[in-house]
Amino acid sequence: MNAMQTDRLLINEAVATGDGVIPFFQPIITKDPTHLCYEVLGRLQVNGTILNPSQFLPLFKGTALQAEFDAKILVAAIRQVAAWRTYGTFIHIHVNASTEVLEHATYVPLIQETLATHDVPAQCLTVEILETCRRFWENRKILSTLRALRFTGVQIAIDDFPTCDDPDDLLQWMRLQHGNFHVLKLDRSIVQDACNGTGKTKETAVNSVQGYVEFAKRQGMHIVAEGVENSEDMDAMWKLGAHELQGFGIGKPTSATQAYHLSHTHSIPASPAAYTHLAWQ
Repeated sequence: MNAMQTDRLLINEAVATGDGVIPFFQPIITKDPTHLCYEVLGRLQVNGTILNPSQFLPLFKGTALQAEFDAKILVAAIRQVAAWRTYGTFIHIHVNASTEVLEHATYVPLIQETLATHDVPAQCLTVEILETCRRFWENRKILSTLRALRFTGVQIAIDDFPTCDDPDDLLQWMRLQHGNFHVLKLDRSIVQDACNGTGKTKETAVNSVQGYVEFAKRQGMHIVAEGVENSEDMDAMWKLGAHELQGFGIGKPTSATQAYHLSHTHSIPASPAAYTHLAWQ
């Protein structure tokens, strides 16, 4: 048995037992310093080493293991939110959902059961539909899951827009779903073009971001700008109308312990003009 086969077996075992599934947390900030929010990013620990997603997610794609991994990260993240709540810290989380897990009829009952078991309100959770969910608005199984999810009180986000398949078709479909989606997350590529591009590239990106902000307003949605790298990016995206910001300039994915520490030792100024340092560093 070669090293690759051994690694695959260890990775499969880590997911199957759940012992190696670890949630990391990346902050998402608003202008309200009392609002604490994180995106949950799954990591896998094998033989004491924490693997990056690039080291294991390619092995999961299109398999039942992807759905199992997503489900176990969800449960671990909600359990962590419940633990924080016992200490008086109330945090909202975003959890990613792949095609594989959204096609499972057990996904929404799992969310409801886990929230109820740990006494966490549904309003504390946002499910992010990944950009890899190819034309999910035509997938009957995913649409059935989303319909069920809407009745739980959990929020629904579209991730990494507009890098998905046929973004114009998605926008047109979403116009007919008024009130059913809550968050539109702008991909790092368009955010960086709008903040740091030049010439026509920057102009096009700025116009696109402004258009997406207006679309979100009409739909009653929030805009999250991803890929914010520094205070200049922060200022630019606030001015363009983003409601929330995320990126390495805000904070990198970190352990639950470090996330809890950050949530109690850092805050952001109420006004974009007041930024003299980056929060969550």
